[in-house]
Amino acid sequence: MMLRLYGPALLPKIFDTWGSFRSDVVFLEASIIYGLYLSDHSVLTEIQSECVIVASLLCTGFAPPSLWHLRGLCRLLGARGNIVAENKQILDKVQRFEDGIKECVRFYKMEDKAKLKDWPAVADVEKELDGFGNDPFLRFPAP
Repeated sequence: MMLRLYGPALLPKIFDTWGSFRSDVVFLEASIIYGLYLSDHSVLTEIQSECVIVASLLCTGFAPPSLWHLRGLCRLLGARGNIVAENKQILDKVQRFEDGIKECVRFYKMEDKAKLKDWPAVADVEKELDGFGNDPFLRFPAP
């Protein structure tokens, strides 16, 4: 799932952000988190799981992982390439999803705690992560 979500160009860059802990975190992420938990789609689909992850990361205020997962959600929905305009329909859907989460945060008056002003936008994927990747979408049979 990690490779499908992040793509072959971004995944090594994400791993490099962990510095000297890289090998330990790669093991934890690949084997435990993505391997055991996020690869089980018996309850939630891959896209539903990613929506929960994106909402959770955004609300905790972790901007870089939030951006990686916004990109991943767009990729799961079919976004490819390096230009936002090429993927407008998908990006609009994901931006509306993010806007809905923001409205919930505002409703509960949690803007400061969730660091709402620091949240990345879907359009930031082009600028910060060089787009959505050009690799083909890897399809696996449904469980």
